[in-house]
Order: sequence, then structure tokens, then C-alpha cells
Amino acid sequence: MTRAGKYLNELERFVIEVELADGNTISGIARKLGRARCTIQREIARGSCEQIDSRFLTINLVYKADYAQMMSIRRSSAKGCALKIGKDMASARQLEILIKNNHWSPAAALGYAKRKKLISTVVSVPTLYSYIKNGVLSINEDDLPRRGSQKRRAARRYRQSHRNLRGKSIEERPKKVLDRKEWGHWEGDLIVGSSNTKVSYLTLLERKTRYVIAMRVNSRKKYETPHCLDALERYFGETFSNVFKTITFDNGSEFSDWESMERSCLKNEKRTHIYYAHPYCSSERGSNENCNGLLRRAGFKKSSNLGSIKPEEAAKFISWVNSLPRRILGFQSALEAFIEDYRSVYGVTKISSFQEVPQLYATG
Repeated sequence: MTRAGKYLNELERFVIEVELADGNTISGIARKLGRARCTIQREIARGSCEQIDSRFLTINLVYKADYAQMMSIRRSSAKGCALKIGKDMASARQLEILIKNNHWSPAAALGYAKRKKLISTVVSVPTLYSYIKNGVLSINEDDLPRRGSQKRRAARRYRQSHRNLRGKSIEERPKKVLDRKEWGHWEGDLIVGSSNTKVSYLTLLERKTRYVIAMRVNSRKKYETPHCLDALERYFGETFSNVFKTITFDNGSEFSDWESMERSCLKNEKRTHIYYAHPYCSSERGSNENCNGLLRRAGFKKSSNLGSIKPEEAAKFISWVNSLPRRILGFQSALEAFIEDYRSVYGVTKISSFQEVPQLYATG
């Protein structure tokens, strides 16, 4: 199957050079790259340069990938405005590294590079995507997250709500939680895997900074979530009540024991305030839902057995999400934003340990 309407990229040009040196035919190269034969033939004609054979003192036309890439950039420049990134290969390579090595979106990579001043040539996000599409950068669609169009979800059957009617509705939650200006308000959910495994991951996301803590639980029983909060309270100590001012859950039975979740395991008093979103209104915990999507992209797949994920692997997945530059945070990572807010309240206490929080509790 050929790919129409896509320009050759630098990697494909190096493949052409190697295949020609090995004696492969134009048709064979076209099949290997999934391109039309005429596309490869035209590329070879455009990208060939004169080379002197010192043995026979003859001049031959030889295809060279670096020359072909340079000529491609020149042709693109001649079509309109000059390619700014084409004149700054150091910036282009830096963006390629950020996208490929970190598995970031082009927007995240560009925003991070601007913020850290890693590039000297600044382009817009649409322009960067255009460069990728046209082969100016050595990046293909397989290097990009969420490729292609998003499929419309089929209608879902919802399970019956098990919310304890004595629990507090989201309507009773302080209005200031909505504007995300105050730190310490969280959303909670459960990530589940394939139907044949009982292991799940409790996810808690701080609304202002988007920092997430994910903790392994061995069942969906209602006592699991209070046990996770007990572990977090022991970790954060006296600061827990201020770090976790409120937590908003959905109406799943695993979150029904609101009294145990609110009750401190260290002293006889309330440690936090639990609220419940309206049934079937996942948008009321939109940040948490979006974060769960990132966690699944990182490695907590729906079809996988979450019980087979090793603690170090889980910690890696969670760390990737917390280290991802976020447009909404000015391309800070959630970890950086969380540490900044914690430091503003408590100084440097525990700052060095925040990167370890997901790892400490990855096994529940």
C-alpha cells in the first residue's frame, strides 16, 4: 500500500541510499518504503550528484541522502516563505530528540524547548506539524502520540450508582475549588485492566497542578481506598490535611466508605473532606479522566493484566505523566508545579521525595 500526499523524510532518503548501494531496484525500494515507483525514481533523479571515481577517473551520478535532503529544503524554501527551522539544524535536532526520546507531542516538545531556551529558532505548533508532515524533520507518524482521527465512542452501559446517600454531593463542595486557584483539592478514580484481573490502580490528581499519585490496589472492595489514604497520611504526616483539603470521587462502590476515607488513622479527627460527582458526569472530574488517558498511554493499557506490571515499571509510567510539559501550566510539568506550591507553603520539607511518591505507593 502506497502513501500518497506525503513528502519523503530524511530517514527514508538514507534508506534509498543504502538500498541503491546494495543493488536493490527502484521497484524494490518503493515496495519497502510503501511509496509509488515514480516517487522513488523522481527522488533519485533530484538527489543524485556528481562523484569522481578515482580508480577509473570517471564522473558518475550517485544518489546521496544528505544532498537530497538539502535540496528538498531548498525546494521548499523556494515555494514560499523560508523554512526557519531548515536554517537552524541544531534546533531541529533538539526538537526531534525531545519528541522521539520522551514520547512527547510536538506541542509539548516545542513549549518545553522554548521555556528552557533550548532552541534559537522559534516556530508555531502548526508550522512544526507541517514540517513533520512534509519530511523536513526526521520524524514520522509512528513517533507521534494519538495518531489519526479519534473514533466516536459507542453508547455505553452504565452500572448502577452505589453512592452512600449520606455522603456529600459535589454541589456541597466549596465553590473556590472550581477556579483551581487554591492548591490541595483532588479528584479520584480507579484504572482497571482486563476483565480477568482484580488488580487496579487508584489515581488521585491535584486539580491545580495536575500532579497525579497512582497506587496499586488488589481488589475493588471499599476498604482499599481508605487504606491508600492511610498510607498517604503516614507519608505526609501533619501536612496531609492541607495537602488533601478535598477529594472528589465518582459513585463507584469502591469509593462508598466516605467515613473511613475522611477519618484520620493517626489521630481522632477528620483528615479531609470527601465529595461525590453526579452519577454519569465524568466531566465533573475531567482532569482526572484526562490524566487516566495519559496513564493508559504510558503503559496502563485497558487490555492488559495490571497485576503483571512491576513496581519499577509502574513508577516509570507515573513519572512520565508527571514530567510531561503541560500547555495549561505554561509548559511546566505537573511535578514542577506541585513542588513549587508545596515549597511556597512548607519550605523545602520533603521536596526531594516527591518524585518518589508514585514509586513508594505503586504497590499499595
